[in-house]
Amino acid sequence: MRVVRQEDIVEITRVELKDAKMRVVRRKSSARITRVELKEAKMRVVRRKSSARITRVELKEAKMRVIRENN
Repeated sequence: MRVVRQEDIVEITRVELKDAKMRVVRRKSSARITRVELKEAKMRVVRRKSSARITRVELKEAKMRVIRENN
């Protein structure tokens, strides 16, 4: 777990988040993960953040959690 410096924190737009979700879906070989499951997982991550900012590291970890949860 690396230390996240302030300059590493980047605003992630809706388009970037959607693109990340699409990459997660494409990465899955099976169709076991549904759009609803993925959206709910993303909503949990967003709600967990007190601010509207999410770091790239956190987003990557969230994607890893989504994949592991659905294996």
